[in-house]
Amino acid sequence: TPCPKPELDLYRAQYTAVLAWYKANKPVIIPPVTLTPPTTSTAPPTTTTLPPGVDPAYPFLPDGPCVANCINTAGKSMFPNYSEDPKSPYFWESLSYTFDQGSEKTGQFMSAVGSCQVKCPAAENQLYIDQYIPKLTFYKANKPTTTTITTTTTTTTTTTAGPVPTTPSGGFNYPFKPNGPCVSGCTNKVGKS
Repeated sequence: TPCPKPELDLYRAQYTAVLAWYKANKPVIIPPVTLTPPTTSTAPPTTTTLPPGVDPAYPFLPDGPCVANCINTAGKSMFPNYSEDPKSPYFWESLSYTFDQGSEKTGQFMSAVGSCQVKCPAAENQLYIDQYIPKLTFYKANKPTTTTITTTTTTTTTTTAGPVPTTPSGGFNYPFKPNGPCVSGCTNKVGKS
């Protein structure tokens, strides 16, 4: 028998964000490397050129219009000066909403973005997923150690139906609402088979 519609709707609404969160937080297994002595080559060095429209200061393809709208809408709702333009003085603060893993603001931001992204084309979501880890690595390697920008935020209280996100006993911050009992039973049965 199918699960109740509200449970299915919650599962669908969170799926893309949960998948992106999983890919960003799963342990990285580095395969062993066999070292080989360097070889000399007479081939000329290759140069890497960026695609048109890609800023060398943030060398990633732009998100598709639907995903970009989700990110900017969620960003500006939490931080009015939100900007992913590397020339903006708010660039690093804005990226922190996506990449400061474990923070409450990142959990809220990623939930809002993921809830919106479920309506976006699969190709746009795949580009976002494919670039997430490289962007996270870039952020961690390049973010300033101090922030000199002072911001003010307004707090909006909203009432949502259903359970609130929980932190599992594993100790990591899982910023999503738990699945309902029917959906959980189905996913657990499939996962254990």
